[in-house]
Amino acid sequence: FGATDNTKMYAPKNNKMKGSWPQSSKRVWFLVVLSFLTVMNIGFSRFSTFPKEAIEAAPATNQAVLVDSGQSRNQKPWRRSEQQQQDEGFLAANLRTGLVSGNGSKGDKDGDDFALADHESYGFFQDIPSREWKLKQEISAQTPHHLDAQFDKVARFFWRPKSWYQNNWEPDFSCSFERFVGPIRDGHKWVCDPHRLAADPNKPCLIYSFGSNGNTDFEGGIHAIAPHCDIHIFDPGSFGYRVKRNLPNATYHQYGLKPSYSTDLSLLESKEGLPPGQFKTFTEIIKELGHQDRTVDIFKIDIEKGEWTTFRDWLNSGVNLRQILVEVHMSPPIANDFFATLHQAGYVMFHKEPNSQFASGNCVEFAFLKLRPSFFEASWEHQRVEHSKEALQHAADNQLEYEENHQKKDFDYGREMKATGIV
Repeated sequence: FGATDNTKMYAPKNNKMKGSWPQSSKRVWFLVVLSFLTVMNIGFSRFSTFPKEAIEAAPATNQAVLVDSGQSRNQKPWRRSEQQQQDEGFLAANLRTGLVSGNGSKGDKDGDDFALADHESYGFFQDIPSREWKLKQEISAQTPHHLDAQFDKVARFFWRPKSWYQNNWEPDFSCSFERFVGPIRDGHKWVCDPHRLAADPNKPCLIYSFGSNGNTDFEGGIHAIAPHCDIHIFDPGSFGYRVKRNLPNATYHQYGLKPSYSTDLSLLESKEGLPPGQFKTFTEIIKELGHQDRTVDIFKIDIEKGEWTTFRDWLNSGVNLRQILVEVHMSPPIANDFFATLHQAGYVMFHKEPNSQFASGNCVEFAFLKLRPSFFEASWEHQRVEHSKEALQHAADNQLEYEENHQKKDFDYGREMKATGIV
């Protein structure tokens, strides 16, 4: 067999397939079919019994509730119910006023549908429907705090912080408009719905920031969102000139935080050459500034292990800390008690972020929000954390093991930072 041109073998003369339609015939039939479909579409639009206004006024859930109207041909086979028409009118009239949420849920004219979230958040959330708030409660109650709740298993990996934080204490709450404030690097913080701070410029707003090291990026971000907030920055270092230059509206206090219930200052923020007088208890600070019985809208704290010896003072100072933004350093045996105490004091966790830039995940950013005890009833019933004498003894026994393993595995944070030249 020689080379053959298949096209010439099977194609008739003039390159036309037998039985095929001419191109002009195809075009004619295409136009006929298109005209037919156009006429049918116009007729359907003209004689359709489904009202156009029903489509345009459909509720926000994008679902049209259709009701069979009867057997008569003279009646429209589908119509909206009277209740639905009333609901649609309510939506149209009140979406702009905020009496209903953007997802189409309906509240009554007095806004009682949002009363539960308003009450249990101390007035922070005023626009979350009760059914959504109850779902948040359910999620919070069902969120486990530990991979294994037995204390001997919880104590595992105390000497290895990034492993311990992987297996314990995950966020159990979410804020719809959470955002980070500050730069895209170490130093920013995640804040729950910061726009709410600016909702009422006439409402007092108070910000505490402990441990700045001269960096005011976070505080500057808060000021940009809510300029009326009263911002106080605390640090034992000599950074007042930086604060005055970068954030003139903030007040700088050159002293650090110390515990009122412990004389062991080994975990205070390390500042070489500073006299003990440059540290004050949280209660002393509150009294000195005249902020007793006030609400601190954001309590940000990063004091290099000082959180472990001062956290009880945060909760017993006579002020209400609405949001706590804290970076924890390493995971000493008291770490579990730290989180359990905050949880029992009415705080939900809405953010968790390891510091992978400078601490290899051994330091972690946490963010908490204060809610009323009634929000936690289901959670405390099913996931109550018991602090028995046996558990405290376990913590004491594990302290020595923690310190030995900490040095053995070279997880000493301070030494690591100095070795790398960061501090």
